[in-house]
Amino acid sequence: MTRPAITRIVGPTLLCYPVPPSRSSRFASLFPVQGLRRKIRAPAPLCLLPHHFYDPHPCVPFSSTTCLRSPATHPSAVRMEAAETGMSSAASFLAEDDGAVVCAAVRAHMGLLLLMQRRPRAARARRRRPYRGSVLGRRPNKRRDFAAGLFNIQRDYFGVNAVPPVFDDRDYETRLCVPRSVLRRIYLAVKDEPSFQQRISATGHLQARPLQKVVAALRVIAFCEAAYRSDQYVRLSRLTVAQATKLLLEFIVRRWETTYLRRPSQSELKKMMERSVERCVPGCIGSLDCTHWEWNQCPTGMAGAYQSRRGPRGVVVEAVGDEDLWIWHLFVGAPGSLNDINVLNESPLRLDVTAGRWPPRGVTFTVNGITRTQLHFLADGIYPRYAFIVSPHPMPTTDEAMTFNRLQVAIRKDVERLFGVLRKRFRIALHPGRYRSVKQLITTYKAVSILHNMCVESRRDIFLSLRRGARGTNEGDGGCSDDEVLQARRLPPGGVLMGTTVGRTMMALLPPGDLRLAAAAPPARPTLTVLQTRPPH
Repeated sequence: MTRPAITRIVGPTLLCYPVPPSRSSRFASLFPVQGLRRKIRAPAPLCLLPHHFYDPHPCVPFSSTTCLRSPATHPSAVRMEAAETGMSSAASFLAEDDGAVVCAAVRAHMGLLLLMQRRPRAARARRRRPYRGSVLGRRPNKRRDFAAGLFNIQRDYFGVNAVPPVFDDRDYETRLCVPRSVLRRIYLAVKDEPSFQQRISATGHLQARPLQKVVAALRVIAFCEAAYRSDQYVRLSRLTVAQATKLLLEFIVRRWETTYLRRPSQSELKKMMERSVERCVPGCIGSLDCTHWEWNQCPTGMAGAYQSRRGPRGVVVEAVGDEDLWIWHLFVGAPGSLNDINVLNESPLRLDVTAGRWPPRGVTFTVNGITRTQLHFLADGIYPRYAFIVSPHPMPTTDEAMTFNRLQVAIRKDVERLFGVLRKRFRIALHPGRYRSVKQLITTYKAVSILHNMCVESRRDIFLSLRRGARGTNEGDGGCSDDEVLQARRLPPGGVLMGTTVGRTMMALLPPGDLRLAAAAPPARPTLTVLQTRPPH
């Protein structure tokens, strides 16, 4: 039995082959292609196919069970023939010696696909600004006088020729938003990086020094100013300042992320537990909350996922902070359309808690005479009632519940103060992000958080919380005693004073019989502990 010759092979349903063109035509006639909004012309390889390659029958997708033959042989006849010979249609197709036709079909198909890819690339290349190197007519470089920019920085902040600097330490931190020790540490770590080293131009002139790039980048981070605003001071171009800012942010994250964005050590955890007992919340290791960071250059295709219910597009930032405003946990990059519960479900904090990696169960504390091992975070009422989250009572009806809510809200404001201080110190986190990718947003916020922790570390020895912990009380220097406050507020006999996180006082009008004092290592004066709101673990 003579097998009919293959006259046409149809590939995936993407293509729809046209009527055979004339041999004198360079391009085939216009024909639609599925998946495109416009018609295109077929390339020359498709026109060089023999006339018998195009089949007048309707297009049938090629598969392991379907293969188009000549008009004399319908696909049904091919299946009948395969059934008679005991071979599948694919096997019978592979057994035929028609390699030239198959190669021509594949070549035509690939040529059309390459044409479809080449045209958008050519359009993007035409829109791209041509490179203007050392050619005739190019604008000359500006004479920026890099030495003058370095002299301005040294004169204002460090002093020149035995003359004291213009700005003291207080003005130094106000203008650069970081202490002098933090800037020195960053400069010594980054000055040997290839992108920050002083270079020599093609004309043999020295370029900008590392100190100029670091100061310009810190001004952008601190005040969220445009890159060209510092040109008159540090004498750097807009492109140089923008590139230095991006590289500095990446360097900070790469160098100090494991040092400043980590979990507390055993010694730090022990101090946190001691301080939580003094603040009347034993077992608390921080406050948990989320905030939104607006994204100015969010792509249109991602607007639906990153648009919040209030309108602007942005990302969600989840953080855990303590009384000293130290950031112990940071999760950035969740779409702005998610609420706090959805962000918590995606957060590595919840994954670590459910997996048993954090917090450690070896640390114990006592509440109302019950020893517990599950450390917890303070959060607002939107969070689920998990064992590691302490939320306020949704509908307090008793005096105990209302007192607990007031104490929980007062201490929970630590993370709110954290976000406020972070935005006030670094305005780049306050204004909308100017980046095109979520990855750069995450890098920027992580770097800002690391800088914030470095500033907290440099000033922690003068914090009020350490003086309170050393004295074993909740009042700061110059504060009033409990008797003076009770007399000033005219509280009835039996009123109890509780400490808060900001050095102020909050009153609880509860009879002494309704309170339970701390059972483990109580301070010199009676303090209120957290009332039991969860079953023991």
